[in-house]
Amino acid sequence: MADDIHWKKEYEIGITEIDNQHRNFLILINNIHAYAAGKYKILALKRLVEELTLYAKYHFFSEENHMLEIAYPLYNEHVRLHEDLLSSFSEMIFDTDCTNTDVHKLHTFLLDWFKTHTITEDKKLSEYEKTLIENAKVG
Repeated sequence: MADDIHWKKEYEIGITEIDNQHRNFLILINNIHAYAAGKYKILALKRLVEELTLYAKYHFFSEENHMLEIAYPLYNEHVRLHEDLLSSFSEMIFDTDCTNTDVHKLHTFLLDWFKTHTITEDKKLSEYEKTLIENAKVG
């Protein structure tokens, strides 16, 4: 199983509110790893998974609101990615029976999701916003 990951500069997209939410999300993902290491009971894992689900929905909703505020041209595509991620996460949760093997898979899925989505898709949002700011300075 992948170990905990710690916040790195490469995860920052440059939008403070979203970066702060990403930091919190990473803490929750690392808590899944703590469960697999035997630090939590099954009830705690179920509550942690529910917390992750609620936090992901909150974060995506917040991020999507930000996209609307700046008229992000890839809004629809990004929302579909969020929907796909939540759907995959729901399937993963449904298939998890709280064994260490399943929790390892869940943790790995969440780390991959976090790294890939943040570094690729959310950076596009950040780059678009930076372009808007630069164009406003010039215009």
